[in-house]
Amino acid sequence: MQITYMSIPETLTCITAPVRIVIPAFKASDSINACLKNALMACKYFTDIEVVVVAYETKINLAFNRRLRILELPKPLNAGEARNLGAFNCNNRILVFIDADVLIDPYSLPLLLSPIISGEAHATVGNYATDLLDNKFFQNYKKLYINQAYAADGFITNEFWTAYAAISSKAFIKVGGFSEQFRFKGGEDTEIGVRLSAMQFKIYAVAGVFGKHLKEFTFSSLIKNDFIKGSRTIFLALQRKMPLKENRHAKKSDQLAVAAACLLVMFLLSGILLHWVWLFLPLIFSIYIASRFSFMIKCAKQGVWFALRALTMAWLLDIVRALSIINGILIFYRLTWFGSESMSAPVIQMQLNDESTFQHSRA
Repeated sequence: MQITYMSIPETLTCITAPVRIVIPAFKASDSINACLKNALMACKYFTDIEVVVVAYETKINLAFNRRLRILELPKPLNAGEARNLGAFNCNNRILVFIDADVLIDPYSLPLLLSPIISGEAHATVGNYATDLLDNKFFQNYKKLYINQAYAADGFITNEFWTAYAAISSKAFIKVGGFSEQFRFKGGEDTEIGVRLSAMQFKIYAVAGVFGKHLKEFTFSSLIKNDFIKGSRTIFLALQRKMPLKENRHAKKSDQLAVAAACLLVMFLLSGILLHWVWLFLPLIFSIYIASRFSFMIKCAKQGVWFALRALTMAWLLDIVRALSIINGILIFYRLTWFGSESMSAPVIQMQLNDESTFQHSRA
């Protein structure tokens, strides 16, 4: 089922639904001002809207705005704590969460909120824009990959992507807000999505609502990002007994890509001793290309050199995803069999990020 969005004329300034935008800003001086300018521009479509920034070591250089409230923190909070603090006493307001390194299209905010205002959904999530930058391969790769993975409109489950998202106060308060058991950022958005779906709240993906991601990635940060997030997703899937097929990063084509990427490695290595095994490499490579065909079409539009690098990066990250599956399973069963006291190894602690039994805060 797809939702038909209400039309938003350029001159419209009378959306009466009360709204609060929450922006957690952890050492985000380099992006927060641009983020805020766009968020405040979006306010013109609403008669009752406020913007709350939960800031730690973040310098904000903007002229006074009656809609803007800044909460300066004396110590850092993790992403769940910061978002919960920004949402505190939200009353009946629709909550909009925007990352401090995301520039929303001001025109897109009414579209993001439309399914909630109409009562057809309790929460909505947006997408990344595909505006690419020169000489920023890893950043551009990430934008294209996310944009393609989130390209379909429709209801989703067990996921609440907080880079640019909205939720009704009723749903947010009912589920108890974000878990505050995740260090810094990552994991809390998937976890609240699991609770929203478990309580039958509807989450709608609005694929045509974009935010421009300013974060710069490197090779190592992309690898680390996918490994840790993949491990957390597997851990949560096992803990909450939820099917991975509903995850937008685990479609059948994604599963085939991970399997083919691993087979390529296995056949490449085994071919050192059994040369005849290499005869199967073209077939496996063709299967891998087919599984990532839609993404590679997007990359090919950026040129041959970009597409070749993107193909290599996709293959490496699919291997990383396979390793994250193993890591998530190991973490889950180690906790199940031995309890959290046995989690003394620094590597395991880093990947689990203190994901013990979740204690939910009250929004």
